[in-house]
Amino acid sequence: MRLGDLGGQVVAVRFWADWCAYCESEMKALEPVYRQLHPQGLEILAINVAQDRDTVLRFTKRLDFSYPALLDNESEVARRYGVIGLPMTVFVDRRGRVRGKILGESDPGTFEAMTRALLDEEATGPKEGP
Repeated sequence: MRLGDLGGQVVAVRFWADWCAYCESEMKALEPVYRQLHPQGLEILAINVAQDRDTVLRFTKRLDFSYPALLDNESEVARRYGVIGLPMTVFVDRRGRVRGKILGESDPGTFEAMTRALLDEEATGPKEGP
């Protein structure tokens, strides 16, 4: 999958692994936010870093979340995004620009606020920097 395939959507690229102490609870907590905001243009890509397919399938089946889980077997994508710890979330706006990052566990309120700000830009246009 390529980010360009999701043109026009706000994308939260989430990097995780099953050994990550905070990844499981965070993935469960973000599911209701995803279900609420997906129809408005949010996509979450849960990218597993450097684990095998069977490990990822067992973990995702147990958690039963609805957003896509992808494999980054060689950590190539994680390196491109500058991942230095897990979990890490990178927010990409509708134009494909990185607009924010959360290193460490994200609570649903913070995640939703960051996502809504990017979703709302469609109507109001992007906020200008300083």
